[in-house]
Amino acid sequence: MCPALVVALLWLSGTGPDMVSRVSVIESAMPPMIGAAVVASQANLAPRLVSMMVGLGIPLGLCTAPAWFWLFSAFGR
Repeated sequence: MCPALVVALLWLSGTGPDMVSRVSVIESAMPPMIGAAVVASQANLAPRLVSMMVGLGIPLGLCTAPAWFWLFSAFGR
């Protein structure tokens, strides 16, 4: 959802697929932070949920980040 929002904002602002906008799309598609998950688990904030989100988010992010990059590059031409 977040990469779609970033792509929409860049498209509405008229920004083409330059290096900064491509990096913005890739960064918004990155999986959840492992460091934040460790801190949340140590604070006992639903450790099973936190580990599940990281365990699912990393593989999904690795699959979807290149797709968002390609999609943004294709629409920017």
